[in-house]
Amino acid sequence: MEDQEEMGAEYCAPEPEYDACYGEETAWLGGDAEQTVAMDFGDGYGYSSDEAGTCTDNGEPTYAIDRPEPEMEIVPSFEPLMPIFYEDTSNQEAYDATRTHGTENYDTIAERSDYYASIDEIMESNEGTKDVHFFEAASEVTGTFGVGVIETPFEFFADHSDAAKDMLLSINAGLLDENMNVIDNLLQKGVPTDPNNPGSTEKMSGLEFDLAMVQFEQGNVQKMLDDYQTTHSESDYQDAVEDINGDLNFDGAVRTVGRIFADNQPTDWATEALGQERLDFTDLEDRKAIGMAKVYAEHGKSEEEFREYWQEHQRSQPEKGNQQSGQ
Repeated sequence: MEDQEEMGAEYCAPEPEYDACYGEETAWLGGDAEQTVAMDFGDGYGYSSDEAGTCTDNGEPTYAIDRPEPEMEIVPSFEPLMPIFYEDTSNQEAYDATRTHGTENYDTIAERSDYYASIDEIMESNEGTKDVHFFEAASEVTGTFGVGVIETPFEFFADHSDAAKDMLLSINAGLLDENMNVIDNLLQKGVPTDPNNPGSTEKMSGLEFDLAMVQFEQGNVQKMLDDYQTTHSESDYQDAVEDINGDLNFDGAVRTVGRIFADNQPTDWATEALGQERLDFTDLEDRKAIGMAKVYAEHGKSEEEFREYWQEHQRSQPEKGNQQSGQ
């Protein structure tokens, strides 16, 4: 028995760069995952290792000492979650900023738009996240012909009120702060999981994740709108909302011309799916419809497919009048 235990110990090498239960170099699965090493020694023998490199004896060995090299099978307890180690210098700044939650590196809407574009490229470069398109959409929405217009010379024609610019800037900065936590979680896990549940280890499809991100973002936008309304005068709040609603509905000659440059697909699909003539920025469901329409288009889906999804989504939601803010 002593010789048997020594042979078992041979497969419990303590070096941290090796799996604790056998001598091949391996990558840790992440989180609380464990690797189970099943060794076929006749009647069988097993060890399991944890992240700290501790090897656990799972049973009494029943093999003969002179048996040949054991056959080993690695059985993960769930699909491996591998961190993204990004080494492309073109987007290294965005990667590093995310890992340190460096929101202070991005002071303008244009800089945040570029950040989202960099994150999208990082997602595309990784097998586990290549189907995530939300951050590409975020970059486009905050670009020159989206929210970012208020920082460009075109603002002369758009002529937003100071209250509208203040609200848009505040929301844009607040969303980066929230989104960066989700992005860091993505980088650590290497696959999309529920952004509303940071501890989740259940992998989502790219489309499922992107739709969940719309829910996540718009819940946060609702909180910011509620805060804005309590910290600003009612006239400022109404002026801001009126201007932003004008953008969503392309009111006036300037905004009508702006449709030539702006991406009106999300608002057009949302309006049709909602069955209403106008969109309201203060309405959570209206904003979710716009965001989800954008996501469906980014995934190459048709307007009909989006309408079918939206009808199912609405059936699962409470009536508008009964909804609570941010839900």
